[in-house]
Amino acid sequence: MASILFGLAHLAGGWDYVLLSTIAGFGYGWAMRRSGRIEGAIATHFLVNSLHFGFFTYPALAGSMQ
Repeated sequence: MASILFGLAHLAGGWDYVLLSTIAGFGYGWAMRRSGRIEGAIATHFLVNSLHFGFFTYPALAGSMQ
């Protein structure tokens, strides 16, 4: 249920983003359960966001500035 709510919290990005966020939410839940601490989920979320920014968002922005 928490993963679905996490996905719906990203509705502004569209339904594809909701689906991806819901799947990511399961991963964050798994990280929290495995570590036993919320910091595990926070670190995983930070890592995913950093990878997304570095490999998808930033290169797209750099390409649009040319």
